[in-house]
Amino acid sequence: MRRSVLMVGLACLALGAASTAAQAKACNRIVMSDVAFGKTASIAAAKKGMPAYAEIWRKRKGWKSVKVGPAKAIGCAVYLDFGIATEYRCKVAATVCDAG
Repeated sequence: MRRSVLMVGLACLALGAASTAAQAKACNRIVMSDVAFGKTASIAAAKKGMPAYAEIWRKRKGWKSVKVGPAKAIGCAVYLDFGIATEYRCKVAATVCDAG
């Protein structure tokens, strides 16, 4: 009796772990970049473009719809330096999950 209860408990634990792993696979971290004059403008442009990029990602994955997390800046680098003004390429990242 004790052994069968233990086996049922282990089976439930394994099933729970499998469903958690399946949910974890339904999300991806995507990164996109944009170029603009000034770091602030470049970050804003990349954040503004994230929903469109998430839609492209959704089509690649074959998902019906996606939920996009907040986009966060992860880095900027000088793209072109004109002396008077500088263009930056800034990257932003967001988590995109299958919304079913």
